[in-house]
Amino acid sequence: DDSFNNRVDYAFDQSIAPYVWFGWDRLQYSGSDRLGLNGPEWGVGAVLTPNPDTNIDVSYGRLNSTTSFRFSGRYGITARTALTGSYYSGITTQTGLLRQQLDAAAVGNNGGLIDSKTGGSLFQANNALGIAPGIYRFDTLSLGASTVLERDTVSVTLGYSEQTPQGSSHTGVSESAKTAGVSWTHLVNPNLALTADTYVSFGTPSGGVGQNSVAAGLSGNYTLSETVSAFARYAFYERQSDQTALSMYQDLFLVGLTKQF
Repeated sequence: DDSFNNRVDYAFDQSIAPYVWFGWDRLQYSGSDRLGLNGPEWGVGAVLTPNPDTNIDVSYGRLNSTTSFRFSGRYGITARTALTGSYYSGITTQTGLLRQQLDAAAVGNNGGLIDSKTGGSLFQANNALGIAPGIYRFDTLSLGASTVLERDTVSVTLGYSEQTPQGSSHTGVSESAKTAGVSWTHLVNPNLALTADTYVSFGTPSGGVGQNSVAAGLSGNYTLSETVSAFARYAFYERQSDQTALSMYQDLFLVGLTKQF
């Protein structure tokens, strides 16, 4: 995967900044999923910031070997409540999509990872989708809402992920999954925050085989200084499949330190 891309923005004022991008992309995959894509990258878009609590990025063009409409944004309904959303389309592998999502990550107030542009859910795809290696066209949609109270933050996320196999060995039949989740963060004191979250997914990620999954977690984040915090997290994940061999569950416990520079 070799690519070059350059983006030029022009700010008319504080509320709107149109932009264009141009470049070149070369994708070459070998093995049974032999696939070669080679061509220019181009597109137009605009960033809208009508107020300090709203930031919307809308564009259309060819990026990641796919020509499509894309958007990501955060819209502030009130000073405490906001809506978030994003749509992505591109051709890559499962690990390639994960890398792109991690590149867009930022550390949230509770020590977890969030989308740096919208403040919403980071991982638009989920474990209800494919478990086999391969090349896919991914189309992912994520919508969310969050509200901040005096000591509590509540957020809700809805997601839809579709992956279409690419390459010489596939028929191009799409597989999809739907996800819903809720998260609650409670500020015990200025230094200690506790978070509980639950996510459920429903999909047909492997040859039409149905799979359902649930993920639940508890975490605590304690601020030691302006740049250092300690965390402890417990997570449970279970996947139920029509094929017994694909069913599994996992318990995970993490403790650690976060340092910001």
